Amino acid sequence: EVGKGRIISKQASEILVLNFGALIATSQEVAQELDATLLDMRFVKPLDEGLITEHSKDKQIIMFGVPGAFTPTCSEKHMPSYIKLHKEFIERGIDNIYCLSVNDEHVMKAWLLSYTDGDKIIGVADGNGDVSKNLDLLVDKTTNYMGMRSSRFAMIIKDNNIQELLIEEPGEYKKTSAENLLNIIQSSN
Repeated sequence: EVGKGRIISKQASEILVLNFGALIATSQEVAQELDATLLDMRFVKPLDEGLITEHSKDKQIIMFGVPGAFTPTCSEKHMPSYIKLHKEFIERGIDNIYCLSVNDEHVMKAWLLSYTDGDKIIGVADGNGDVSKNLDLLVDKTTNYMGMRSSRFAMIIKDNNIQELLIEEPGEYKKTSAENLLNIIQSSN
């Protein structure tokens, strides 16, 4: 059905792989390797939010966004903080941790593979900045020769609702750190 996503394979894992282009065979391989559910979103405009919502209900997740993979603050502070505290988040009821960046899927994969425990974080390649734009987090960094990028942010999502959204001022890295988000979660429990 045009305009609706479809389930290609359903697995017990809480990981979703969304296929948007002609690379369905590659997406199937990735989903199989990750034991993930594969949703085919080709020919779906706008995004089939109902199908995504159905597969992410009853979950509590963290999503943090960075301006760019392999950039200094993102690589030396932001990503490592979430990898380091991954176990503590899971112990406090977080199902998954996602990192969004306005980079293509190949850059995101290479960036995550550059960390010993990078597989603990699920990369969200927002290549065209569509997700960032829909969240009103897309910023113009052309003066830094980076083009359009995501703001540095962190959010707690529970049952498909954003419970907490923290956005850094340009050049800052304080409130979106894993340490700060863990403190917020601990104080709310």
